[in-house]
Amino acid sequence: MKTLLLSMVSPAYYPLAAVTTPSHEAYAKAQGYDCRCLPIKDSPDPYGGAEGEIARLRGVLAAFDEGYEQVVMHDMDVIFTNHTIRAEDIMAGALVVVAREHLRWWPINLGVVIWRKGESASRLLHRLIEDEKIWVKYKWTVQTHFWNLMQTDAETRAAVVLVPARVMNSTGQTGAPLSRWQLGDFVLHMLDMPLAERIETARAIIGLTGPQFDGTLLK
Repeated sequence: MKTLLLSMVSPAYYPLAAVTTPSHEAYAKAQGYDCRCLPIKDSPDPYGGAEGEIARLRGVLAAFDEGYEQVVMHDMDVIFTNHTIRAEDIMAGALVVVAREHLRWWPINLGVVIWRKGESASRLLHRLIEDEKIWVKYKWTVQTHFWNLMQTDAETRAAVVLVPARVMNSTGQTGAPLSRWQLGDFVLHMLDMPLAERIETARAIIGLTGPQFDGTLLK
């Protein structure tokens, strides 16, 4: 399946990208995927605010138009720590896959979302873009609106599969045992950390697993 890994980065996060991008590229190479990073304008928000959120949603649609059948949309503070896991195995025929979040009260996290080309997935992407005036008011912007649509919109409910956090949203947070990263997990999402700590954590984990970790440490 023709697959694209899609991320974005603002100038403030270039130091993090310098550490995490080799992980993205190595995983893409291991699976025969393509890898792309969208530059966005500098912003206090690492995701570029509403403009950045829309840019990556449009980036998924553009990838579909280019012939990609599957897009792994991920944040720059994500590293791929098990390169034997294929995105299509996580999808298992679904159109959109998102992960649980077990930090505090929030139910989902869009740090990694896998999209498969299809009419329902494209309609959801267009709706999220068109509904900017709604979600821009929320603290967690698109993520909040995405969850609301999962509760209220029948087509979104039918298209989206919700997986446990450790399937593709493992974190380094000690207070969240259900999502605590362990060796062998697909990704580490370094959320809720100062930039310097994210960089330090990424270096430490890549040093442990190697940029081209192939699972041999588990055998």
